[in-house]
Amino acid sequence: MQLSKHCLNKAGIIPVHIDRDQMLCKVRQPITPQTVQMVHYLSQFYGKEVLLEYIDNKVFADELKMACFNDVSDTDHSVKPISKQLTQILQESFYQQASDVHFIPNAKGATIYIRRQGRLLRFKSVDQSTQKAFENLIKLKASLNTTDRLHPQNGQFQVFLPNDSMSCRVSTLPCLHGESFVVRLLSEKRTEADYQDGLLRTKFAAAFKGCGLGLWLISGPIGNGKTTSYYRLLKTLDHKRVLSLEDPIELPQPSLVQIKLSNETAPQLLRNVLRQAIDVVGIGEIRTPQQLKLAVNASITGHCTLATFHAGSVREVIQRLKNFGYAEDLQRTFLRGILFQSWTEVPPRTLSFTEKLFSELRGGFVF
Repeated sequence: MQLSKHCLNKAGIIPVHIDRDQMLCKVRQPITPQTVQMVHYLSQFYGKEVLLEYIDNKVFADELKMACFNDVSDTDHSVKPISKQLTQILQESFYQQASDVHFIPNAKGATIYIRRQGRLLRFKSVDQSTQKAFENLIKLKASLNTTDRLHPQNGQFQVFLPNDSMSCRVSTLPCLHGESFVVRLLSEKRTEADYQDGLLRTKFAAAFKGCGLGLWLISGPIGNGKTTSYYRLLKTLDHKRVLSLEDPIELPQPSLVQIKLSNETAPQLLRNVLRQAIDVVGIGEIRTPQQLKLAVNASITGHCTLATFHAGSVREVIQRLKNFGYAEDLQRTFLRGILFQSWTEVPPRTLSFTEKLFSELRGGFVF
């Protein structure tokens, strides 16, 4: 169906994106009878629920210039649909081996950065209308509240590629000029290709695969492959019952039992885990005292427990555990090993993934 800009302007409504079950439209205030009729017509024509975002006259005029549903007479001046622009950005970032994409708003629009091999690189800039359209589309794809711009939100969606697919984890944060968006890119095939050999040759992997009881931590700076190593290590346990607790579930794994973890459900989970006769417990990322307590309790009740933990060095892991209330003497009762990994520059001036293992930590690598 083609909708002319004249028709859209008269009705005061702009269709922005159509999903499998929903359709997002921007609506000019105040609402007119023509607007109500158009909403009903779009809902009946597409057979989908219509979500509305209310905007003022000036914003509506700017958004109408970027409308994806142009009349045939406007094709010479039409722009590429926002959904195609966003997909192209994510695909190009993925093919450049980026771990995440950052949409940073400013007074004129937004600057898009990609994090590749630990470095944040400028990718491109977009105007304000395009940035707003990106925000709405990402929220819709990730099943977030498109009208809430005052609170942080987290979600996830999939992007399918010709021979692969990637899981996109979305984090939003209100800021001065709108909302900052970060989209984390994860791929099963890229995980297998880039990390299998180096990771599995480490002493940490060998000791963990022996399912030594206790807590095993994967640490390192942000964007340095902790989640990738986490999944790869859990997948080596072919003959063990593995349960992975994650918030959110970043990469579906057929061989694992994956459960969404939250601070509200954490206290009740351990008792139910014990009843499932689980051999190995994984915790995707420890961010809160409740999640750390769950990991520690699982490790001291006879489980091999693997988790990721943000820290700049092995020493910082020990210090952060102390800050959470676990003294070094207490850490010795449950902590079994720490893997620290980061990107480093190696000759001939190319970047490569390396693991920096510390063979000496408080008297030994394994407590």
